[in-house]
Amino acid sequence: MDKIIETETYGSFKHQHFSYVSPSRYIEQLENWIKFFPREQLLILETEELLEHSQATMNQVFYFLNLQSQYVDYSLDINQEKTIDIDS
Repeated sequence: MDKIIETETYGSFKHQHFSYVSPSRYIEQLENWIKFFPREQLLILETEELLEHSQATMNQVFYFLNLQSQYVDYSLDINQEKTIDIDS
């Protein structure tokens, strides 16, 4: 870890391919998918759209999959931090 911090231009195969860095390079990931699947079979969505316009985004997914639209309940608090009282 020190080597990564100390060397501004640090790069290694393992770091680039097995860390959080590689998945965040969306274009590289998409290029790999496009090698195996026609573009018509891929639906690319932004997380922000799902969070801000959940039902409309899900309607796009249903349409893409040729499914009847369904109401999806997004009222649940998903991935919210939970606190545990360790003093009890």
